[in-house]
Amino acid sequence: MPTRRRKLQPAFEFDWRPERRGRRARQRETLTDPLVAALNAQPKEYAMHDYEVQGLYIRVRSSGLKSWYYRPGHKKSLGAKHLGSFPTMSVQAARNEARRAEYELSRGGRLKETSRPSALETVCDAFAAYLSHGSCFRSSEWQSRVRREFDRHFLPTIGDLYLQRMTASQAEAACACRPTYYGTRNLRDILRSFLSWAVETGRITTNVLKGNRSPPRPEPRLRQKVTPSDLGELWRACEVLPINWKWAFRLLIVSGLSMKEVLAARARTTGWSPHIEASLPRGPLVDMILDEMHPNEGDYVFRARGKTGPMTFRQDMLERLREAAFLHPFTPGDITRAARSLVTTSSEPTLSWDDIFPPLPNCEAAVEL
Repeated sequence: MPTRRRKLQPAFEFDWRPERRGRRARQRETLTDPLVAALNAQPKEYAMHDYEVQGLYIRVRSSGLKSWYYRPGHKKSLGAKHLGSFPTMSVQAARNEARRAEYELSRGGRLKETSRPSALETVCDAFAAYLSHGSCFRSSEWQSRVRREFDRHFLPTIGDLYLQRMTASQAEAACACRPTYYGTRNLRDILRSFLSWAVETGRITTNVLKGNRSPPRPEPRLRQKVTPSDLGELWRACEVLPINWKWAFRLLIVSGLSMKEVLAARARTTGWSPHIEASLPRGPLVDMILDEMHPNEGDYVFRARGKTGPMTFRQDMLERLREAAFLHPFTPGDITRAARSLVTTSSEPTLSWDDIFPPLPNCEAAVEL
């Protein structure tokens, strides 16, 4: 009995695919509009497949009608989906529709349900479809944040615009509603992710925010903008704030701590007493503020309303203080540095009333004159 010779395996594999030959071989080309327009009708209909998008092909009938179809390569049993006819639908539009159908199938959709969106779709309608795909977001918390930002900033300004006709200048103007650089950059990232999803689903051809230059970074902010002489103005301006924030900013002025440390200060006794003991540097002004504060039953000096934890910093309170003080823009850190610069000898900075409101020089001489 003759022995079979063992087929030798090559030492490495070639990364090539042989061209299919025979009656059912597919004709593949990188389709373009002039190429599709030049396809002539034959006695028997035939198809021309696209190289760029797997499963996209155009069928040329004997009558001369040219129709676009998409058949998913990994699920051939689903059949083919009719996309449109040429030249009503161009090659690029057919590719976008095929990519959109592929995107819907990858997320569990059905081929017959992947209907083509309207020719002109508003940003509001496209965003509603964007929210329906939970897989586009990292978590439900991120999805709710994106919804909040769209409802607050994007939909009032560009919600009625057609998504296909939105320009880069309109998108940049919608992102520039935040006053800070980092706020604008975060809005730009959210809108750019939405536009990238619209490109993947075939709603638009290009992302207008990709390829453009990002807004330039602002110049670094100069520190120590609050001088020790400005602390008196800030002390008076605290009267416009709610009661708890008034004492919080005044404790920030007289304690030399950061705002985070002031808000997280723990009360060592439960309930309010004439001389409450708190984890704050002791000083005459600190004791005066603690004595004037209302009783608190929590473990923190500044307890959040309805919660057991401390209050968190609010930017709007700082904005109100800036408007009332008529000073240049400053941060809580600038107040802390100005307060610490007054007391340099003590390890725990404690301010006195004369440090904040220094007496005028030669007051008696001025009165005599």
